[in-house]
This record gives sequence, structure tokens and C-alpha cells, in this order.
Amino acid sequence: MVEGSTHRATYEISELCRDYLDTTFDGTYTSKKIEVEVTIQFYAATGGGGGTIGNPYTFTFNGVDGYTYFTEGSNVVVTGTQAAQSNTEVFLPENTAGYIPSLGTANILYNSVSTTATTKTVNGTVFTINRICSPKYTPYKVTFVNKFGAFQDIYFFMKRTDTTNVARERYKSAQINASGVYETYVHSNQTFNVMGRDIFTMSTGLVNEGLNVALEELLLSEQVHIYQNSQYLPIIPQANTLSKLTSLNDKLVEYTMGFEFAFDKINNIR
Repeated sequence: MVEGSTHRATYEISELCRDYLDTTFDGTYTSKKIEVEVTIQFYAATGGGGGTIGNPYTFTFNGVDGYTYFTEGSNVVVTGTQAAQSNTEVFLPENTAGYIPSLGTANILYNSVSTTATTKTVNGTVFTINRICSPKYTPYKVTFVNKFGAFQDIYFFMKRTDTTNVARERYKSAQINASGVYETYVHSNQTFNVMGRDIFTMSTGLVNEGLNVALEELLLSEQVHIYQNSQYLPIIPQANTLSKLTSLNDKLVEYTMGFEFAFDKINNIR
């Protein structure tokens, strides 16, 4: 160090801290956060040799598996107990309860929405609860980790279409026996390594543009689950783009999105 000079060191620890977070979802809305304590001590020589320079600097914070946007600037620190959900327009089926997440002083909290509520105020933010009735179709709940690191629900109310995609390999099999004949009921073109993957598309039904930001965060999420047949199953959005609809430009706002299950149809877990 040159006397009188100023040196700055930047330490990026977010990826290291994130490795300690387990954000899998099994249907339980629990706080997924870690308590982090960081201590920085400078030394006169490499490898921690030559004695210490100055006093150690220690700071603590609560970390979540969230993110910020580039336009929000660097090293954003979220304080307070704000709502942990970007969209204030919420769409729930009739007679169905739900949750709206918020940041607590030490944890992510999940504030319950009753089966009949049409509004919900969470730490000063008013959420409008739109009740959707779709007697012809079964609503499907998709839960994902949003930008605040909280579990958030989106319902798809209308038509769902399911498809199974299959991939296989083949080889030519020699079927002639020692007598120089073959059996017609034996495959001469053999298949192996057959793999299947279920994919499906779902529609939100008619909503409003207030859902745009939630769908954007859904596509950006690495943890997405669907509730079906009494199970929470991992899925992956197929879309790489989201055309944001508005009532001004598009009159009616309805989204159709494709998903694939995050596992093969034939159980190949070893």
C-alpha cells in the first residue's frame, strides 16, 4: 500500500450465500431466508500473513433468493416490512383462500386472504382481490419464487391442453437363426432408451394488465410448481418471451402459457 493512497476492494458474496438457501416448495409457505454474518479483516501480506491491518469489520443481514433489476441500481438493500409482491391485482377462484407475502423484521411472512375477501391491506399496500368463476374448467395454481424471494401464486382459470413428447433410439437387430429363418413376430427394428416428457398449455382467462409484472417474474423464476392431483409438481415455463398485453392496445387481456414438467415421464431417478 502506498502511503496516502486510497484503495478500494469489492467482495461479491451473493452467489456464495445463495448456495446455502433451499427454495424447493412442497406446498408449505415457509420463509426461505438465511442469516448472514460477514467479517472482513485486512492483512499486510498475502495468505493472511504479516499481521493485521486495522480492526475487523463485521456486518449482518438476512438474505433471500431474490433479485433486483438493473434499473434499480447496484447493491440494493431492502429495509422495512413492505409487501413482497409486485402486482397489487390478484386473481383468485371464488371461495378460495390465498396468501400475499411480505417482508418481516426477520422472515418472509405470508398474510392470509380469506375465501370471500375482495381486498387485502398488507403493511399499507392495498391489494385488489378479483374473484374468477370458471365452472367449465378446473383452475390450476402455479406457485413460483418471485423477485423478493417469496412464494407467490398465479391461477390459470381456463382451457388446459396436455401433450406427451417421446424420444427414442433404434437399431437394426439380426433375427435370422441357425436354420436361416426368422420369426415375423420379433422386432427387426429394435427401440431402446425411450424417454417421455409431458408438456401442457394453460390460459389465464380474461384478466387485466395488472398481472403483467407477476407473469414476467414467473418466467424469470428458477423454482416453479403446479398443484394437481393433490401433488405439488415442479415445472419449467417454455416461453422465453412475454408480450405484455394492455387494455388500451389489446382490449381483452388473456395469456396462454406453455409449461413442461421438470422430470421424465418414465421414472429414471437413480
